[in-house]
Amino acid sequence: MASKKNRIIASGLDAGASTVRCVILQLEDGRMRFLGYGEAPARGWDKSLITNAAAVSEGIQYAVRAAEQMSRLSIQSVVTGVGGASILGSAQRGASRFGQCVLLEQGDMDSAMHRATRTRPDEDRCVLSIHPMGFMLDGVPGFTNPLRMTCSELEAHAQIVTCSYREHQSIMSAVHQAHLEVDDTVFEPIAAGYASVLPEDRAKGVAVIDIGAQSSGLAIYAGEMLMGVSTIALGGDHFSNDLTEDLAKNHELMISFEEAVQLKEQFGCAIQDLGAANSYVEVRPSSGRGARAVSRRDLCFSLEMRAEDLFDWLEDRIHRAGMEKHLLEGVVLTGNGALLNGLCEKAEARLNRPARAGLTLDVEDWPKELDTPAWTTAAGLAMYSARLKHNKEPKRGARSWAGDVFK
Repeated sequence: MASKKNRIIASGLDAGASTVRCVILQLEDGRMRFLGYGEAPARGWDKSLITNAAAVSEGIQYAVRAAEQMSRLSIQSVVTGVGGASILGSAQRGASRFGQCVLLEQGDMDSAMHRATRTRPDEDRCVLSIHPMGFMLDGVPGFTNPLRMTCSELEAHAQIVTCSYREHQSIMSAVHQAHLEVDDTVFEPIAAGYASVLPEDRAKGVAVIDIGAQSSGLAIYAGEMLMGVSTIALGGDHFSNDLTEDLAKNHELMISFEEAVQLKEQFGCAIQDLGAANSYVEVRPSSGRGARAVSRRDLCFSLEMRAEDLFDWLEDRIHRAGMEKHLLEGVVLTGNGALLNGLCEKAEARLNRPARAGLTLDVEDWPKELDTPAWTTAAGLAMYSARLKHNKEPKRGARSWAGDVFK
């Protein structure tokens, strides 16, 4: 048995708008092993914004305590996920012109990348992460490591992910109120992709969409290069709200949001035609009046329309990233919203490319009850925490460009 000195304990915190999830892992001899998890209902959020940090902190404490009890460990710090519609990704470039053809050294590459990443966000925004996208030599793109190659002009490209400073401070404050330190903050789809997409699959080109309760985030990869980042204020809650409105408008049935969530989870489908026309669901209105039978096909109509909105947005972002012909691995759906029946099939039909649910990979003893897209982000955050501690990377503000790529 390896000594405790060689054992790294890592924890990830996915403080979502509907559920708080915490995962504790162990990294030992290059192998990741599951130790514990905890979850709690989330309070204190409204439209992806923290409105009550104390309530958010209470949910974090409950989830972390449950994970600690299962793992029989006490944790002092976490890697925390960040999402919401304030996340922005922007491609930046920096050039070095030598005046003559030179043999490129590491310092030349570092200098060009420094120029590309030397960005000052607006006063109300902060840099969340920096991701190199490669180099262009004398106008020719596609070089990932041009060391010892020759050129007269070197241009570095990088993807800069920023978020609202106020919102970032809000989640940090909520975690601190739960008596935890924050090792780092990671854009949630990046963490989800870290857990659910193997490097060889990422090399084929893949889009990871994390569907939360009130918003969805997107990360598009070509190998280790992050080609695009985007968010939209559309999540699982919008599907449920559409269901309540559709039942009220077309069937004169008034149901609560919670009842709509139950209907969506038990009988909902993102493809209307998969709900047989002769299959009916008994819907009982909140008023207490007698239940009414509603065709399951009718029940799924609004869900399919909302799914089309989501994937139309996704297709547009893939096109903007210039990846429409390069996503050979297709689309990976994560988050609690990805649990909707028929959503992968709808994505394949709408986007004309493969789609699958993003499940946690390469973690020993991963519980069957967590083998769903809802837990992928928390797992990815814990995995990132383990690698962060293993590599002992510099803290924020002292990053090297090479250290910002997932290994």
